[in-house]
Amino acid sequence: MKTRILGKRYELSVVSVPARRMRELNRRYRGKDSATDILSFPYGTRSGEIIFHLPTVRARAKTYALGPADYLAFLFIHGCLHLKGEKHGRIMEKLEDRWCRVFHIPLPKR
Repeated sequence: MKTRILGKRYELSVVSVPARRMRELNRRYRGKDSATDILSFPYGTRSGEIIFHLPTVRARAKTYALGPADYLAFLFIHGCLHLKGEKHGRIMEKLEDRWCRVFHIPLPKR
């Protein structure tokens, strides 16, 4: 998935962190005082990091009518698109839907 979305030369780190760390990062970089399911940090045009809080991923999967593994895969796509510079909105949703179809991931109920 990473290679198809970001390219072969893109260096990507994927990390899972505890709630306290995710909350701290979310507060610092997004001004939101809560743990979130995913954060993406581009470090350059060819490198970045995706950070997950897996308990939040599991909890929010139900909101989108997906199992945890499918929601995690969807979030990975979402994070990769952010690393490419996409912002939330219609264009990003269309790209998410396209990549979900490519990788045979059920589309989230929005």
